[in-house]
Amino acid sequence: TSNARAFAEEVAGGNGITYQQGDTASLSNALSRLILDPQQAQQWADRAGEIGHQRQWANTAQRFAELFRDACEEPLR
Repeated sequence: TSNARAFAEEVAGGNGITYQQGDTASLSNALSRLILDPQQAQQWADRAGEIGHQRQWANTAQRFAELFRDACEEPLR
């Protein structure tokens, strides 16, 4: 993805590569890297799938429920 705004944050977890927004040479280099290193591309794809699974609403809701439950179990100071 491009390095514009929040897009770069989306690939910070080891699930992709960024290129300079508006720079076609930078985009070309990023695409070349994918083509020349299919194993790396597969690792990024696998990681992207993991992140996507974590961000499903049901999983997010479950994590929040656990956080709230844990917070309610801690004694007040």
